[in-house]
Amino acid sequence: MANQIALSWDVDVAGTTLGSAGAAARLQAVQLYQDDVTDPVLGQLFGLTVDSDVTSEPDATTARRVLTLNMNHTNTPTAPPPFPCHPRTSTPPELPYPLTENVELAGTFFLTNGLTAVPTSSAQVPALKAGDSIQFLSQEGVFYEVAIASVTPTSITLTAPFTGTTGSSRAFKQVAAPVTLAAFFSSSPSDTNFFGAGATAVTLTYNDSADNGPFSVTVNMNGIKPAQITLDPSSIDISEIINIAVASTGAFGNNIGQITLVELSDDIPPLPADPSTERLVELIDEAQLLIASHLAYIPPSYFALAQQGAIFVPTTPTNAQLATPLAQFVAPETAAPPPSPPLDPATVPAPTFLSDLFTQTIKIALAGARVTPRTISLV
Repeated sequence: MANQIALSWDVDVAGTTLGSAGAAARLQAVQLYQDDVTDPVLGQLFGLTVDSDVTSEPDATTARRVLTLNMNHTNTPTAPPPFPCHPRTSTPPELPYPLTENVELAGTFFLTNGLTAVPTSSAQVPALKAGDSIQFLSQEGVFYEVAIASVTPTSITLTAPFTGTTGSSRAFKQVAAPVTLAAFFSSSPSDTNFFGAGATAVTLTYNDSADNGPFSVTVNMNGIKPAQITLDPSSIDISEIINIAVASTGAFGNNIGQITLVELSDDIPPLPADPSTERLVELIDEAQLLIASHLAYIPPSYFALAQQGAIFVPTTPTNAQLATPLAQFVAPETAAPPPSPPLDPATVPAPTFLSDLFTQTIKIALAGARVTPRTISLV
């Protein structure tokens, strides 16, 4: 089964002032994704990562760009990529991700756009010190660092000017919140080590609060029942999540559901030797109730997305299924019209799946040149 999918576009510059080299430079400069791993469209929506992005000049009048995407854990970067459940910034979330919590500071902060000095209604000594990270309720998701020797009974100073709206606001200090009890669970019962078709094991890579690491531990999945993580014996906790990746799978070739890393309030009791079906459901519910907070996740894989609407799930996706979601993102696939009776419908040519994702973006960026999406290829 294919584990990569390639989108490609040709730019024909015949009859234009552009040469193939100029078209290739402009084609490569079109930003189709934010980064190769945690892009909001490719990573979060489709569960894909970028393996390579190559622009060439097949001939004197043509420029070609080929974007090769990873669909599972076989290649690097692995797919689907991980994301934090509680992003710390207003920009798209990415790892590594320190586990933190926000603690409300006393009083009110009087903010002025463009200034670093912030008067306060309450003394922030000793609640704040140089280097602390704070955010203001009026500008959530944007963090500021407290400047050296700037905390007084009536004000603080930021290392960078405030970029939000002038006015008063409450503020929150970001503090470390390492985790000692954690588990993985999936939204699909098929992501299990017990003859599951989806993800059978997942690997967590992390640092601890003593600045040791990175450590990697692999956990066998239990489907929708949380599977507790045994930390590396050399680590004391999980303070920073570096990566989460599917380690092994069943016949499906990737995870089927969303796999979430969670903090537990207590250890998960082990399963009895031979639980009845009714008791097993109760044990799954009991384990779910031990979830204290959600930390990070990997979304359902592109394989699962390509299977939406299938009668029997999960089955190994066909090449046509794998090509369809990306081909139909902007425009549907092209196919011959249905034949008139009494011709056999089976004689209708198979649809051609074109690389329509990003095609409109490229056409706008290269106005005046002919942009043709090429047939999607599977590797």
